[in-house]
Amino acid sequence: MYGKVKIENELRRGNHINGGKIIGISGGFVTLSGCFNISGMTSIDFDKLKPTEIDKDWLKRFDFEYVGEISQYANKHHCIAEGNDGEWIFQPFCTTDEDCYIKIKYVHELQNICYDFTKEELEK
Repeated sequence: MYGKVKIENELRRGNHINGGKIIGISGGFVTLSGCFNISGMTSIDFDKLKPTEIDKDWLKRFDFEYVGEISQYANKHHCIAEGNDGEWIFQPFCTTDEDCYIKIKYVHELQNICYDFTKEELEK
């Protein structure tokens, strides 16, 4: 399990998790669109959430383009490179600190960190 407290503090509307997109968070549950029932929405307890790991397909959906031989991808604001054990190394272009690298592993982390730097949503 990813951890109820940690994931609860990291999630926001628009994040992709458990095969759906978060449209609401309330009372220890997340409401997702695009999965599980006939209405296209479902609510899931935080304890049952499973973060979606970043992969090359997700990067392509978010308009990151392959730019090098070392599994590096970039969009107009950020660069991300494949690290070890499923981790990705994120570097924003908007900082003057060349040593600003952030290790991430999950799609919602990528969405949140990109938003933190640009105030623009990564859209699928």
